[in-house]
Amino acid sequence: MDDLITKIQNKYDMTVLHHKTIRDTSKSLVFYLETTNGKFIGKAFPLQQER
Repeated sequence: MDDLITKIQNKYDMTVLHHKTIRDTSKSLVFYLETTNGKFIGKAFPLQQER
């Protein structure tokens, strides 16, 4: 999760102040972020090597 937070901070030029995992399954990750630019909900999908 720390790697994902770092990527978000760098890509969107904001600082994540607090984060919370809402759902973490083998198919998706849903998380809540409080940042210097506001509050957001994000979703990530793990990609398989074969893809």
